[in-house]
Amino acid sequence: MRKFVLILTILTPFVLFAQKGGKIIDTLHVVTLQKFKIPSDRNIVLQNILGLSVDAKFLDESGAFVRKAADIWQSPKQAEFRKEVRGGRGVTVQISFRDAIEKPGRYILDAKIKIKDENRRTHVIPAKYLVIVDYPTMATKIKLRKKAPYYFSEKETFSFATIEFPDPNKYSYKILSPSGRVLQQGKGAVVVLDTVFKDLNNVDKKLTVQGFYNGKQFYYHENGSNEASKSEWTVTLKAPSINYFGDWVVASDKSNTPVVLSVYNENAKKLLFTYGNSTVEGNYVFVAPKIRNLIVRSDPDGLVTLKSYLTAGVFTYVYIDFNQEMLNLIEDCGQLDNVKLHVEFTSQFGRVTQDFKPTTIIK
Repeated sequence: MRKFVLILTILTPFVLFAQKGGKIIDTLHVVTLQKFKIPSDRNIVLQNILGLSVDAKFLDESGAFVRKAADIWQSPKQAEFRKEVRGGRGVTVQISFRDAIEKPGRYILDAKIKIKDENRRTHVIPAKYLVIVDYPTMATKIKLRKKAPYYFSEKETFSFATIEFPDPNKYSYKILSPSGRVLQQGKGAVVVLDTVFKDLNNVDKKLTVQGFYNGKQFYYHENGSNEASKSEWTVTLKAPSINYFGDWVVASDKSNTPVVLSVYNENAKKLLFTYGNSTVEGNYVFVAPKIRNLIVRSDPDGLVTLKSYLTAGVFTYVYIDFNQEMLNLIEDCGQLDNVKLHVEFTSQFGRVTQDFKPTTIIK
């Protein structure tokens, strides 16, 4: 009995490839960097064959060559297949195409499957698939501040996981300094910025977070948006502003109210400093100043003296006192006008200078 070559796919006859004359057989919708398989739900099954070679390439929509197909899967593999057909009896072979495309667009997988049947006749079967590649979509919206800064010691966490990239172990990230030095890196799609936000070396700098999937950066869509963004985000870290609390009034105060303090007012002998700002979300950030090289001066010279200072919570307390010998020169119920106070110190964020409005001291 004469033998025939039977060329099939699981569920669907492979002979359709030849019957369609090289037309598009199926369309796949994938995203950049996503591994896909052609055919997507089966393998191409070739029966009773003695020889096999496959040439497959990707073309763009205009038909221009893009590149060769990266991975042609075959079972049995070519070396084993050659061993099995040495006796002249054909065997069954399964093939499929495995690949990933980095750029969006419409691509054609153009394959030519060359087989030899048991009668030593050669057949070339064309197979074409359309692959439509888009960018992946973020699973959750990334809400990092784009224009407003973050402040030292703030906490921030975000995820750059996409809907289409399924393997959590293939995500990774890097946090870079402006010079490109790696400040922090890790596995997974969840980035915690707390550590770099607590590093004084990062203050007044723009930090870059790079997200990777399978070792590569990618472009993505926010859910509901057609705009493509790169998996790279920039944040700015700032020191919060110095704030003062106390009975002495800072020189920058715009009010015209005269400042009058009693030498017996204990609150007037306590100056409170903290770093603090409100964020765009309406939260507050406070950091205690770490003081060194503290200087307290007054006019008249020597009237106000530094007693001590300490840090408690988010405040640093500077304790001052009045020179008793100079106070004795003021008569009871008398006053000393136009007293000026100047405080300066170095903190973890730099030098701080604070002048206060001319003040009347009453006794």
